[in-house]
Amino acid sequence: MAEYISREEAIDKMRSLKSKFRAKNDWDSGYDTAIAEAFKHIKGVPVADVEPIDRWIDAQKNPPPVVDRRSMTSESVLILRDNGRCAVAYYCYDAEDGNYWTTDDDNTMYAWEEVTHWQPLPEPPKDGDTE
Repeated sequence: MAEYISREEAIDKMRSLKSKFRAKNDWDSGYDTAIAEAFKHIKGVPVADVEPIDRWIDAQKNPPPVVDRRSMTSESVLILRDNGRCAVAYYCYDAEDGNYWTTDDDNTMYAWEEVTHWQPLPEPPKDGDTE
């Protein structure tokens, strides 16, 4: 994202424009010029594509891939059940008993058809990340 201006850079740029035009004694024309200059700079800043991404994946058509070959399980993912509730669980591939979902914390098991959708978990926050 280096091609986009950071909040701090934008604030610094506005401060430099403010001090540049504060030196003029004619506040009205200085203010108008500063605003016009700021708009010129802002219009030149690239924008990010922030269109929302639907990350829900149909669990019946496309279950998560196996990541642990020994236990034949997926990684932990966010699931959406047919009752509208979400949980963190992983998918278990079981040729003998049938496939199912189970949670990490209390080993609650959900039938394969009880889960309608899933999506990868977001990355955990980095140390000191408060936003």
